[in-house]
Amino acid sequence: MSPSSHTPWSAFFSGVSYKIIVLVGLIFIITGSLNIYLAIETGKKGERRERERTFDQSAQMVSHLMGLQRRMIEDRIQALSLNTALLTTVRKSEREKAEALLLATRRIDTTGLLEILFVSKPGTPRWADVSLDLFGEASDIAITHRDDFSHNAWAILSLTKDSTQYYLVYSTHLLDPVTGRVMAMLRGGVRLTENPTLIERWRHEAGLQGLALVWNKSILLSAMEKPVPWPTMNLPLSQVSKKNHLHYAQRTLPDTRENLSLILAISSQTDSEKETLGILMTFGSTTALALLLLLLLLLRQVASPLNALSKQARTLTHEKEGWLEIPEGQGYSELDSLIVSFNNLLREMRNSEARFRMIFDHGYFQAGLVSSEGIVDLVNQRAMDAMGMTAADVEGTPLVDTPWWKRSEDRNRLMLAMNLAISGIEDSFEAKQQTARGQTLTVLVNASPIQISGKRHILVSGVDISDRKRAEMALAEERSRLAQLNLFLESRVAERTRDLHAALENLKKTQNELLRSEKMSALGALVAGVSHELNTPIGNAVTVSSTLMDAQRRFVRKLQTGLTRSDLNNFLETVEEASTLLDRNLERTADLVNSFKQVAVDQSSYQRRNFELKEIIDEIIITMGPAIKKTPHRLEVSVPEGISMDSYPGPLGQILMNLITNALIHAFDGESAGNIIIHAQRNEKKQVLINIEDNGCGIPEENKTRIFDPFFTTRLGQGGSGLGLHIVFNLVQELLGGHIELDAHRQRGSSFIISLPLTAPVQKLSPSTEPMQS
Repeated sequence: MSPSSHTPWSAFFSGVSYKIIVLVGLIFIITGSLNIYLAIETGKKGERRERERTFDQSAQMVSHLMGLQRRMIEDRIQALSLNTALLTTVRKSEREKAEALLLATRRIDTTGLLEILFVSKPGTPRWADVSLDLFGEASDIAITHRDDFSHNAWAILSLTKDSTQYYLVYSTHLLDPVTGRVMAMLRGGVRLTENPTLIERWRHEAGLQGLALVWNKSILLSAMEKPVPWPTMNLPLSQVSKKNHLHYAQRTLPDTRENLSLILAISSQTDSEKETLGILMTFGSTTALALLLLLLLLLRQVASPLNALSKQARTLTHEKEGWLEIPEGQGYSELDSLIVSFNNLLREMRNSEARFRMIFDHGYFQAGLVSSEGIVDLVNQRAMDAMGMTAADVEGTPLVDTPWWKRSEDRNRLMLAMNLAISGIEDSFEAKQQTARGQTLTVLVNASPIQISGKRHILVSGVDISDRKRAEMALAEERSRLAQLNLFLESRVAERTRDLHAALENLKKTQNELLRSEKMSALGALVAGVSHELNTPIGNAVTVSSTLMDAQRRFVRKLQTGLTRSDLNNFLETVEEASTLLDRNLERTADLVNSFKQVAVDQSSYQRRNFELKEIIDEIIITMGPAIKKTPHRLEVSVPEGISMDSYPGPLGQILMNLITNALIHAFDGESAGNIIIHAQRNEKKQVLINIEDNGCGIPEENKTRIFDPFFTTRLGQGGSGLGLHIVFNLVQELLGGHIELDAHRQRGSSFIISLPLTAPVQKLSPSTEPMQS
């Protein structure tokens, strides 16, 4: 069947639209079914989470109720253990009076929790009769557990090892009021087995359908809301189980040492699976109906008019006029935008072709399109105007026979360029051209290979370079004149160079003197700061020493008038505290002195040695502590341990001190408080990277390239010499063999990045890096 014989139905079912409809339908069905499944599973998960939350809340409620009752029992037992009358009767072994006191305590107990209460003496079985209980079993328990001395402890006790009757009992000591020794045990508690009132109260308060108390994989008590027996189950329950329309779960009681746990039962909610089949059937039927309606609608609204429009489009490809129109008798508004877009595209293509022709004709260059046989296919208007011809005069004739190529050497060169272009090689050459006005032009000709509709063509273009040639000649003459002038200037420069060399030598001497002065000033500030820092620990030590001497004099007077134990203890405490303070302050003073000695030695002589970077930086921070404390700013250090260097610690310390001082002076102008951060890390190139940054006002953009220049300062006349960063630059570059730069991309504040080798190079010190001489 040919494309023109397709009916709307056959075109639709054999095209892409039908496949898209089927794919969309399958995606719709799959995604809808998946959403329904996920919704059902989400409902199940929600039910499970709600069930788990109910179990946890109920277990917490029962635990809370048990805790309240246990605290009540503890309060009663502990209050009774402090009863003087009971302690006296037990000490005198007056059994009848002890039983009367226990009976009185049981009568005034309003909680009803003291179901068993007894006193037992270790090794005295007859004291088991001093008891009070509701079941007549206190004597047996007392005899069985008379050697248990657990104090203030809960325990589950039984009559015998094989007994099934259990009691939750709280035990405490009865102390002899005279000697303070344990003379008996007081125990009291509640019965766990065969006590339905207790478990029913817990179940009712927690709102459960069933509740059981479990100990050692055995159910001690159980209660159900309905009169049904407790189901048989294997303990412990590892997960929620469902029996008789109830969900069962086991939870361990917190804050207990008796290994007690609970089995809780709550009613089963309505399962959402019952509605799944109905939802899927409804969804399937509605989906099938919607797809059928969509299929018919697309066939009516899309397939038939598209078939008619495609016929029109095939005819428009061979015509330069005409537009795509909706078939007569069909008002398919859905395709209006498509038809309008197609006609707009067609209009743009025609307009683009017209604009290209205009640009091609009126460009500043001459151009023509030539076939691979050398025949002219197309020539622009500028080329024809230059020769005073029309397109009919040149199109269809060989290019070498046209009036542009009057000289034989130009024609031969053109033929070579065209042969190269046919081979795919672009070529250019210069040629002479005689215009219709009688002008002789120098033209730069270019032959480029291009492909049009799968066929090889040659684009030949020519640009008038006559003005450029005249400019090149003028330039050659100017160069000759400049060469003569250059010889004269060289003689003058040599003379001025000698004068400048002498001035430079004088300037270097002055600079070296200023550098030494700057270094001595930094060391003087270092000495003043450390001496101020030493005042605090030394002053504290003097104060503590005076306090210790006063305490010693008071102690001597006490010895003469009569010394008590408290006086001796007070004196010893004072001596111990004073010794601690003295040791701490003197140790602080020694650390400061050692740090200052090391820094001073390093600053005064550039001695090379092995050192830890963190130790050097810590010494510098201690030394500059007084200067930093006088400002509201804060210094943070992040330097890892284990970075060992074989270098010059003195220059490194001087670099850090200069950068910190520079930040304190310049970075926070007009700011109340700021941060200075020193960070160091080791990289894979056996180097250490040290970053000194601040969050101050930063450095103006116009000053960033000059900060390392000597004598450059923004505080001229205010104490700034302009040598601080210059000294830093020389020490890093010349002595330590590293590199320092300013982070120019930082948005706020300043950041200096120093990269140093772990092993400094061995070299002679320059004048700018010589050590200070004392």
